Amino acid sequence: MLMLSCTIINLPQYHDFLRTLRADFKYVCTEGAKYRDRFFENQLKTWKMCIFSVIFTSCIGGGVVIFTSLCLLWHAATHEAGDGSKRPLLFPFWFFGVDFSASPIYEIAFTFSNICSLAYAYSYVFMIQTQILWIGEITAKADLIIWYIQDLMEGLQLPNNQEEADRFISVIKSRMREIVREHHSMYM
Repeated sequence: MLMLSCTIINLPQYHDFLRTLRADFKYVCTEGAKYRDRFFENQLKTWKMCIFSVIFTSCIGGGVVIFTSLCLLWHAATHEAGDGSKRPLLFPFWFFGVDFSASPIYEIAFTFSNICSLAYAYSYVFMIQTQILWIGEITAKADLIIWYIQDLMEGLQLPNNQEEADRFISVIKSRMREIVREHHSMYM
């Protein structure tokens, strides 16, 4: 619930983030073709990290449910009905005068605890994937700016006369404008 409420509260920033992603993608596919390979390499790394985190976190949630089910199967295989032992639950439950090892309360508590574990894992998958994507895209944007700065003087010669100096200053201003535009798009 906390993750969902944070997403809803920060929805305008999330939409700005998605617009910036779209603009970066369009730029790299058109004007910034020389950055395309490096940019998509970063995108691929981010995508792989997202997939790994989804699989890992989902396996943890599923593993908890499987472990609980295996404990129940072990209990059923090693205990006889009426021997006084209590069936295992994932989480300890207590309420005034309620025996959680008796049917149907046990089945309700067992199902509830497993559903809660899966719901928690599902929400955590969403949160961790969003954070990885957010950080990955911020670093991709920072890399674009670094590449712009590295290319700032590319193809330029130091001027020898006033006409060359004016052209040199014009090109530098144009390239700096592009760097500043990209830098400001990180904050929109």
